[in-house]
Amino acid sequence: MRSVACSAALILSLAAGFAQERSQPATLDGIAARLAALEQRLEGQSSANDALAKQIDDLLWYQRVGDIAAIDKVTYTGPPPRVIPNPTGQGAGNPLIIHAYDEDVNVLEVEHLIKSLKAAGKQDKFEYKIYDAAPGGHAFNRLDTKLARDSRLEVYRFLARHLNPPRAPR
Repeated sequence: MRSVACSAALILSLAAGFAQERSQPATLDGIAARLAALEQRLEGQSSANDALAKQIDDLLWYQRVGDIAAIDKVTYTGPPPRVIPNPTGQGAGNPLIIHAYDEDVNVLEVEHLIKSLKAAGKQDKFEYKIYDAAPGGHAFNRLDTKLARDSRLEVYRFLARHLNPPRAPR
């Protein structure tokens, strides 16, 4: 019954489209234009047909079980999530280092990231440091200052701990 009602709605909408498009001459260009317009209208009808099918399903459920049960609303579960978090997946356990400068980067976002990582139990998987009024702004660790050298040294030590690169042959 549902498919019959959907089909009838689709046929009626297409028939209305044909009736409106007949004012164009029957040339090859006119037929191509009508076909393009119908294809666009058909694409737009897809979501309308889905909504109509949902309403028909709801109505059928009300009619079938209405005398033995009280139905407030019929809901359907959707498809499974597109991405399922995998705690053992590639990159899931990678260590992270966060260096932020308080006047150039939105520190609230960085602090929110840090709090979220801690709340997720990842405090042993990341290190962070927020630099307060570092000279040189956002690129402070590229300068030749003691603070910049210390920042780079922290990064190099972090990488040496977690990457364990092989020693260069001598």
